[in-house]
Amino acid sequence: MSRRPADAIGVRMAEFRTSRGRIRPALVLAISVLAVAALALTGLPALVRIGSGLAVAAAAFFGLRHAPRHRLRLPDAGPAMLDGHAGTLSATGVSPLYVALELRSPSGVRHRAGVFRDELPADEFRALLARLRSG
Repeated sequence: MSRRPADAIGVRMAEFRTSRGRIRPALVLAISVLAVAALALTGLPALVRIGSGLAVAAAAFFGLRHAPRHRLRLPDAGPAMLDGHAGTLSATGVSPLYVALELRSPSGVRHRAGVFRDELPADEFRALLARLRSG
């Protein structure tokens, strides 16, 4: 988190930028392996199982290649920003491992992001949790 003293109009804000962690890829891999194992145990025809298994493997491959990175700005006053979109930010789920965020723009469009604990440095993740809990 970079704690900037003030932006161009004098408002203090906290900025968080996520990076690639290890929890998200591990979960994608585990879920994919379980899905392929479940397919192997079903009574579906072999061709359907193979095709579905390949689809799961392809989805896992592309899920592992592309790790979402987010930029979150939380000013002390004014609208929050998530990936360049301004609006009202709410935490739809908060745990010590994961934070689910939803930003609702003034036009009603919703932007969502999920942040795992290891996608931010430990002190930044704790600071994000504290800011979200304090409102």
